[in-house]
Amino acid sequence: MKYRRRAEIVDAVQWWKVGDHPAVVCYGGGRWICRQCGRVNMDHGLVKMVNEPICPGDWVVKARNRGLFIMKPAEFEAEYEKV
Repeated sequence: MKYRRRAEIVDAVQWWKVGDHPAVVCYGGGRWICRQCGRVNMDHGLVKMVNEPICPGDWVVKARNRGLFIMKPAEFEAEYEKV
């Protein structure tokens, strides 16, 4: 889907599980509870290109001038509108 931030149009996908976005792989490694969302590690993914974990519900955003990055839902909704 396409979303607009002021004068910038980006591609964005809200991530819920492995398979929702090709840049996200399964995040393993031990058993822990996420401090940001309170879910177990097996519910999370790892965004390969930026080597960052992603929580269910976060947005994977691809912008021309900034590449690929992750945004929390509230931050995404405050900055972008659907095109």
